[in-house]
Amino acid sequence: MQYPGFLKYTFLIHIIIALVYGIMFLFLPMAYIDLVVWPFADLAAARMIGALFLGYGIAAFFGYKAETWEKVEILVLANLVWIILALFGLIWSVVENPVYPVMAYWLNVAVSAFLLILYLYSYYLARQ
Repeated sequence: MQYPGFLKYTFLIHIIIALVYGIMFLFLPMAYIDLVVWPFADLAAARMIGALFLGYGIAAFFGYKAETWEKVEILVLANLVWIILALFGLIWSVVENPVYPVMAYWLNVAVSAFLLILYLYSYYLARQ
């Protein structure tokens, strides 16, 4: 069964977001840390996060190129799980440490929530 066209756009948006965050964290972590005035610099963790973003972006590219729901369903489910857990961790961190740069946290929460809505709606359309 062909997957909804909306999901193709979701994959495309995810690819763009993943590339921006992935390149920034993997190759330019200090630029991000300086931009948002992060209180600490853990370059190893930042680069691992960048690799994670790039990996999910590449997976979204494979989903974008696939043609059937059966080939992308597990990818959509994996993205939903990852985004929900990421949102949980981000919100927990900002509540637990309100002195951290709130703008950076809430921007990441907003981007993650946006992707969550896109993937949830795509999943809903595909399951109808």
